[in-house]
Amino acid sequence: MTKEKNISYPQPMLSSVDYDNLGVDFFSLTSLEYGALQNCSDFLEKLEEALLSAKMVQIPEMVVVHLCCYLGATTTIYNQDKSRDLEPEINNLLRRHAELSLSKFNHYLLNSNANTQSLLLNRLKEDTPGSIVVQTLRLGRIIMDMMENLSNSRSSLLKKQKDLICPQNEFFVFLIPLVNEQHEKWQEYLDGVSINHAINQLTIQIGWLVGYFSYLDRKPDTNSYLEYCLPCIPLYMDHTNKLLQAMLAGGQILTSIQQLSINDEEPIDDVVIDDIETASLLNEIWELSQKTHSELPPATTKFQKEAAIFQAGLEKLVVELISEHMEIKILYMSIFYFWFTLDAPLRGIPYESLNKLSPFEEMGNIITLIRKTTFELPDPEFSPNVKILNSKLQSLKSKLPAPEDLDNVPQDRVECQSTRVNTAIHTLTSDYLKQDYHPEVIANVLFSQWLRLSVLYGVSEQEWQKMNHYFVEILTAVRSYIPTILLRNDLSKI
Repeated sequence: MTKEKNISYPQPMLSSVDYDNLGVDFFSLTSLEYGALQNCSDFLEKLEEALLSAKMVQIPEMVVVHLCCYLGATTTIYNQDKSRDLEPEINNLLRRHAELSLSKFNHYLLNSNANTQSLLLNRLKEDTPGSIVVQTLRLGRIIMDMMENLSNSRSSLLKKQKDLICPQNEFFVFLIPLVNEQHEKWQEYLDGVSINHAINQLTIQIGWLVGYFSYLDRKPDTNSYLEYCLPCIPLYMDHTNKLLQAMLAGGQILTSIQQLSINDEEPIDDVVIDDIETASLLNEIWELSQKTHSELPPATTKFQKEAAIFQAGLEKLVVELISEHMEIKILYMSIFYFWFTLDAPLRGIPYESLNKLSPFEEMGNIITLIRKTTFELPDPEFSPNVKILNSKLQSLKSKLPAPEDLDNVPQDRVECQSTRVNTAIHTLTSDYLKQDYHPEVIANVLFSQWLRLSVLYGVSEQEWQKMNHYFVEILTAVRSYIPTILLRNDLSKI
């Protein structure tokens, strides 16, 4: 293990961070530095995969921008509602260490040559805290290799690249699961020590990368990097916070449409705020939604976190498809199909038998079972906020276009939209299954989302809340029904 030096990291640091006491028990500065290096390395590996898929190249400034987006997301997931309190401290910490890094590299290496570089590099290492120089050089090499790989994979015949940032859908698909996994590891490793230590070291590491690349570019200061990097931290704090709020929403499509249209100030085409009454109603729904979400317990187990992450991803996709004017009934039937074909084998129906079933013939039976199960359960007692929210959402539904029956939609449009919707949902579910999400997690969320869309087909908000309250009981009843399909269809003999 590398011997830790007496040179300390400069103060001040983030709130609740104290490097002087690291190593008193078992967690050392070396562990903290290595953890930050590994986190950055894992992020860059995932980023490279996404950029390769998008056929995008990068320059050092934009790679560091992505790292700052990652820092913003990490801060929010680790601290949630307190992340914005850390923003000024993070900005100051990153700027200070970027400037320190540049000054150190310039002081020791700016005028070095092949004969003196090794000696001067050792002196630089000795005159800096911990192993930060070694870590920075390793990350710099990873970034340079990544940029070379991206450049080599991009055909010269392709059109000029328009975007500099990784496409947001692809970015968040790998970012949120990665940061959640890293968070769990830090909580275990730190064992009660403030999680801000991890954010602190990640900020320092990114700052040193800024200084290092500024030195390589022979920049007089770090401003050319920081002017791009620093604004991304609060931006991705906010983006990630919105995504976490969507996770807590539990599949409330109407609320998600409202959230996207008001908070981003970019109304979705299907939701036109054309009068004061509707705009006021949307604002009331948002405020009530925030209150009701705050009453929900946070996800704690791995199963719950996977469900929350996939729920947010599926909900975002559904809202996007609605904004593209996809027919609601196509969404409704597609989500049912993917749920049924994923869940049925988990209930003992062999794949060869599943291929001989018609899922949509079973949809009516399952709807009848859900209604019967829900009706027989006692009415739950909802909080005052939920009751008011139900009423407001019911009013909002009356202002949205009614979903058309597919009999009234041109056949070529049905075929085109079905292809788009089925491909999108298949791609999303496959991506999460490839990330080793439990199939039952995916199935449960698909079933929940399908139930949620029923509010656009005559189910009231109050009825939906009851279904949502008794989701486990309803799911249990449906799961008990699925194996009986084989007996009714006598498919076991086919």
